[in-house]
Amino acid sequence: MLDQEMNVIIDLDDTFFEFHRLNPHIYELYKEYAFKAIEAGFKRYSVTAIMNVIRWERNVKSNDFESFKMNSVYTSRYARLLMYNEPALRGFFEIRKLKTRSRFMGSELRHPAMRYGEDL
Repeated sequence: MLDQEMNVIIDLDDTFFEFHRLNPHIYELYKEYAFKAIEAGFKRYSVTAIMNVIRWERNVKSNDFESFKMNSVYTSRYARLLMYNEPALRGFFEIRKLKTRSRFMGSELRHPAMRYGEDL
């Protein structure tokens, strides 16, 4: 059972980075909306709310129901990647420790952005 769980956990980071590689514009949208939230006066904001705005913009406003799909489990990874890459966004999103991943793998094997917030 442990091996199965470990594969699922590894696959989540792997699939996130594959999705990110194939869809760099999604990261840019997250970043755009995060900075808009800062400009509006927010000191902290919800990465899930940003994900839902992106979905609304891509699916509802453009009537593109089929071609755009984004897995909700990626939101915490986008929050970490944004805070890792963008100094102005450090601490902007509330994150929790990635408990499932850290149970099985040493942090030295993970992308540095996925280690963001491990001291929580």
